[in-house]
Amino acid sequence: MKKFALAILALGIAAGNLSASEPDGLTLPRGFHASVVAQDLGSIRHMAIRDNGDIYVSTRRTKTQTLGILALRLGPDHKATQIEHFSTVDQGTGIRIYKGALYASSNTAVYRFPFEGNALVPTAAPQTVVEGLAPSGHSLAFDGKGNLFVSLDAGMNICGTPGAPKGEKPVGQKPCPALEARAGVWKFDDSKLNQKFSDGEHFATGIRTMSALDWRNGDTLYGAMHGRDATHAAFPDLVSEADDNAIPDEMFRIAPSTDMGWPYTYYDGVRKQRVLAPEYGGDG
Repeated sequence: MKKFALAILALGIAAGNLSASEPDGLTLPRGFHASVVAQDLGSIRHMAIRDNGDIYVSTRRTKTQTLGILALRLGPDHKATQIEHFSTVDQGTGIRIYKGALYASSNTAVYRFPFEGNALVPTAAPQTVVEGLAPSGHSLAFDGKGNLFVSLDAGMNICGTPGAPKGEKPVGQKPCPALEARAGVWKFDDSKLNQKFSDGEHFATGIRTMSALDWRNGDTLYGAMHGRDATHAAFPDLVSEADDNAIPDEMFRIAPSTDMGWPYTYYDGVRKQRVLAPEYGGDG
């Protein structure tokens, strides 16, 4: 992408014809319209919207710059009139507004920023909610019943044997050690500060990279997981480029003890079924 932007997707008053002038060539459903709120914001990730309309955006650190958290206040025309960077919390992806506070993850912890009145940027130091997480992205979700859910990515595409000779087909480790302290979802107390990773409950397992997590009221947790990469490169005789491109991202309903299959299996988008991964003996 040549530039990064935030856009608001608004439901039109009347369901008319599609607009021919949507930004960046977007094609939207009937009755919807997008407008650019701000652009050239850098390496942005998730966003959360406060009750007063203020927008908070998590970022990814660049090689030369720490962006922290972005705060945007919009004017009556839905354009950003104030853009502020604050804190050094970044790299974790997850960001949420919950019970009047901003929650954001770094690559090893989750923090809480209390708001002071209507101020755009919190001035107090962030409070540590959970620390000691394995370095990775951490999506966040709350069930409104006292629980905070945090995803921990696997940190790898496949769970291959360390030190394998370059050029050889990977062989999967079983059991995969990454499943013990990452590659899953953990549940913590949403009101307690200074929790350690060991305080959490291992709620679900078998994820590679889960960059979207949310709680559905009256139901349970839902999450979207990135599928595998480079399977054709490692197993060209088993998986074609077309088959590799058809390995999808997946949405899961995540009840307690759900196993989403990584690293042993993945979903084959061509055959519409879950298959055994080649590094564990799958035949493609």
